[in-house]
Amino acid sequence: MAIIKKNGKYYAEVAVGGKTKGGAVKRTRRVAKTRAGAKRIERELKHQLDKGLPIPRADTTVESFLNDWLKVMNHSKLAVNTKTSYSQIVRDHISPCVGHHRLINLHQSHVNHMVKTISEKGLGANSQRLVRRTLSVALSYAERNDLVNRNVVKLSDPVSAPIRRELFIQPDQIKDLLAGLVGHRYEDIYIFLAHTGVRRGEALAVKWSDIHLDDDPPWLLIERSYTNESGKYVIKKPKTKTSNREVPISPDLQECLRERKKRVHDEQFLDQNTNIDDNFVFAAYNSYPPRGDTVTKQLATAGQLAGIPHLGPHQLRHLHSTMLLEQGLDINAVSKHLGHSNISTTANIYAHPTRTGVGTVGRVIQQAFDHHVIPHRD
Repeated sequence: MAIIKKNGKYYAEVAVGGKTKGGAVKRTRRVAKTRAGAKRIERELKHQLDKGLPIPRADTTVESFLNDWLKVMNHSKLAVNTKTSYSQIVRDHISPCVGHHRLINLHQSHVNHMVKTISEKGLGANSQRLVRRTLSVALSYAERNDLVNRNVVKLSDPVSAPIRRELFIQPDQIKDLLAGLVGHRYEDIYIFLAHTGVRRGEALAVKWSDIHLDDDPPWLLIERSYTNESGKYVIKKPKTKTSNREVPISPDLQECLRERKKRVHDEQFLDQNTNIDDNFVFAAYNSYPPRGDTVTKQLATAGQLAGIPHLGPHQLRHLHSTMLLEQGLDINAVSKHLGHSNISTTANIYAHPTRTGVGTVGRVIQQAFDHHVIPHRD
């Protein structure tokens, strides 16, 4: 170890182990403004070496580190969509803004400047938060592996996102929506979503063997999801362990599913003797469910015609859940019904006061669907 003065600056130089291609001992340098500062850095590096910790290379850039981090993430158990999102965010936003900085020199001011830059390019608050969070996840990994001393994202200025406006639906809007969906090719799917509160992918992945219409009370099993991964729809396990659950079937939905089952053979061009237990309930003629994004777009169009902007499958889930809560169903039961892994998620998202003057969401849905509190199976 040595303290070197060059061009008015002080450097703490330490051997990090190994040899260069030329046979010399590998070393790293850290720059300081004063000899005392260089001494402090030297002590810190010596402490890391004594503990057997790796000494991060001084010339490692943020971009180089992020590329290595993405390789590690690609071999992890993260969802494919999460891996894809990380790669896109690093490529399009983080590397262009802070990729040229040395990793050990990255400062919270650089993070603030990155957020400002992507904001000026037109990215909204939620997108800014996502970019910032991705960098934070990467730096937390670097911190755990002693590549940096701290996660500077946690020291940067937070990004405040506007609270989403709650979707309130008038009784006449529900009436118009239902009228507009009569005969629609996805009418049964939307009725299913409204009466169960399940996620879109969960609904599309339900098979006839999962549905028990003749039990008392009738119920269905949720144990898989139809999910978009990198542009391709696949069948996979649900979002969380608690997503595997039994969901009660309302009388109206029971009748809807009975009628649909009678039509299956004709709609899918199947022989009348064909066993359909392993078939998807909402399968098209090719035996696979429709694309989730198509189902969403079609519902949004129907919502616009009914005067309900931004309507999507998740809003039907939201309305169904709010209805159950406003009818007095215990929040813990609602949380299990929705497949949430944490009851706080249910409380934070769904247990909110409704706007006065229009009637509660629960009452509106109850009037529209003639829906009663659903008994849960023991």
